[in-house]
Amino acid sequence: MVPGLKYGNADINGKEAKGRIYGIVREFSCRIESSNSSIVCREPPGCDISMLEGVLAAKENCLFTSVCPKMVSQSVEILDEMINE
Repeated sequence: MVPGLKYGNADINGKEAKGRIYGIVREFSCRIESSNSSIVCREPPGCDISMLEGVLAAKENCLFTSVCPKMVSQSVEILDEMINE
């Protein structure tokens, strides 16, 4: 959402702006994935929290209070770096 707001185009048919945004999102995703096992917050390491067993394992291992906040913080830092490059 942030790259779209920063670099997007009001013309939803603008292919150039859309391509630029897709490139920025790919770069962001690569940076997040390089320091985490996934870019999807619902996939903390070793858990599928779309299933009850995964939610219970994530809670038992305190992943919601350790992994998720770290991923959000890293996301903000990476976006800040990318915007200021």
